Amino acid sequence: MLNLKNTLIATGIMLIAFSQTVFSQDKDKKKDEVQIKMEAVQEKCKDIPFEKRVRVRVSRFNSTAGNSPKELGENMSTMLSNALSQVNCFQVLEEIRKLDDVTKETDLANSEYVDAGTGTEKGKLLQAQIVVTGEVTEYNDATSTSGTLGISSSTSKAKIGFILKVLSPKTGAILKSTSFNVEARKGSGSSFRFVGIKMSGKTSSNPAVAAALEKGIIQAVEYLAQEKDNIPMPSAEELNSNLTTVVVSNCSFSQKSNTLDMLKNTAGVKSAELAKFENNIATYSVRHHGSSDDLATVIDKKYAGRFEITDLKSGKISMKLK
Repeated sequence: MLNLKNTLIATGIMLIAFSQTVFSQDKDKKKDEVQIKMEAVQEKCKDIPFEKRVRVRVSRFNSTAGNSPKELGENMSTMLSNALSQVNCFQVLEEIRKLDDVTKETDLANSEYVDAGTGTEKGKLLQAQIVVTGEVTEYNDATSTSGTLGISSSTSKAKIGFILKVLSPKTGAILKSTSFNVEARKGSGSSFRFVGIKMSGKTSSNPAVAAALEKGIIQAVEYLAQEKDNIPMPSAEELNSNLTTVVVSNCSFSQKSNTLDMLKNTAGVKSAELAKFENNIATYSVRHHGSSDDLATVIDKKYAGRFEITDLKSGKISMKLK
């Protein structure tokens, strides 16, 4: 009877050892798959010069999944920033919530304490062409324990669903949006390893959560690299200027062209075009530096004898020819 018991125990140990070997091989295979996917994305953008890469800023992810850890959104944004910086498709800009060190350094550089020839200048920070953010919509994690012949093992599972959004930094409009649903399971003794990405804080003691996040981040990077050329990004001119509609009443057919030339030659104006002319009212789209109020001030100062400004609000100037 004792020999039978010892045989069963030995058999159980062999089965567990075998399953751990298979699990280890599976874990190495998955790690290789992650590496292959990252290398494929890097290969896609390998010839893009750094200055030509899409400038992206990752914002903190929100969560509508009530049971998700409070650190999850912050961790996801940090991990995605880190992953995007490892491929050659993007210039990754620091998250806004972490810019304090940069702005403080610039403030110091422009103070009386720093040699003016060695300091950094204000107004030189790059603006993002796109902002990437997201929302966690589903979060589940669980750990189960099983035993055979007195030997126990644990398996953890996790499922995370999130929506990835690409926003215009100029208007806040959603340029692209897609959803991801990822699942993972891990056995005891497994660890989270992914080409340089680290989790901050204590999102969960469940190792499957880290594995699910790994899958989700990889899928997000693949998606952004694939879609980057299909995203209607603002041009450099649009990012560095504002658009104001200028409505001019009491304007004759012949005067509409002269008014357009006047607007084009106004200080701070980058471009101007006639959008509509009807009933002696000319409507112009004017792209310029500064605010609508700044533009109105310049027009009033230079052309007060020709025009009277009748209304002014952000994005629109109404005036009439005298």
